[in-house]
Amino acid sequence: MQQDPTNEQQQLLTLMQKAFDKAKHGNMDASKMVTWLQKELQNEYTFVKEKAL
Repeated sequence: MQQDPTNEQQQLLTLMQKAFDKAKHGNMDASKMVTWLQKELQNEYTFVKEKAL
């Protein structure tokens, strides 16, 4: 099941905005932000993959 690239980009931008907002409030530095983004993207990928099955 292929996702619409525009929708996928929008989801990624939303996720990046969430990470930026968290960092802005002093909850994470750049390294923590990257780690958080990786974890969120991995969770999202797993969710989409399971949903497709």
